[in-house]
Amino acid sequence: MNKNYRLGVIGFAHMHITDMVTRFNALPNVEWIGFADTVPAVPPLSSKPANRFSNLANACEVTGCDNVYGNFHEMLEPL
Repeated sequence: MNKNYRLGVIGFAHMHITDMVTRFNALPNVEWIGFADTVPAVPPLSSKPANRFSNLANACEVTGCDNVYGNFHEMLEPL
């Protein structure tokens, strides 16, 4: 019996999140519900490709899911 999984990601500050999203996205039984991250009070310290904003944009591009939430409560509310 194949089981389907609905996944969401909370937090994009760490660069490993891109690898995790890519690996889960390769599975045939995953449905993305969305992505949640807070907006920090200070601007990013770096414009390098592995900051929280580029990690979030990459996750949306890789998965085709554009459900982005300002906090995880909003993302989980409809469930």
